[in-house]
Amino acid sequence: VKCVNDLAQLYSSISRSKDFVDGYSVVLTNNPADSLDSFDNALVNQLPPVCSKYLFECRESCPDVETLREATKKFLVDVVEKEVILEVWEGDFNERDERNKAIQNADALEPDWLISIDADEVIEDRFTPELFRRLVHNPNPNIRCYNVGWLNHWQTPDLIRVDSPYSNGLCRMQG
Repeated sequence: VKCVNDLAQLYSSISRSKDFVDGYSVVLTNNPADSLDSFDNALVNQLPPVCSKYLFECRESCPDVETLREATKKFLVDVVEKEVILEVWEGDFNERDERNKAIQNADALEPDWLISIDADEVIEDRFTPELFRRLVHNPNPNIRCYNVGWLNHWQTPDLIRVDSPYSNGLCRMQG
């Protein structure tokens, strides 16, 4: 969360996914209060109240990592009303290691399925919890994972990018 828009996207992502999951594993990689000094900081007043309150709590907790962890966990639980496992990443940026840490932590929730969603990824409205549950309860016991394609949107879910490489849509792998 380096700018206000990042928090808006995170909020959209977790708000939309909460009907699909029973719990969250989150790895926070910086203090979201940094966004209060970003190029788009004027947008903080357009955030949902729970988000702007969270940013100011993060600023107050700086540099105490434990207070930041508590503020972030409270924010997430307030938004999703689910169990949340939270890790504050204190190492150098490494997306693969950070994602692996989130997956490791998610294992503590003993999931049947795990969905990995970045903070800027939002499940589309046309993908419903009912469809999701139907997919994960496939009658074929050999089905253990799915490949999911996605469309990259620009500004809204109704404005779909058609420039390369995003215009290829879902491609089938040839075997």
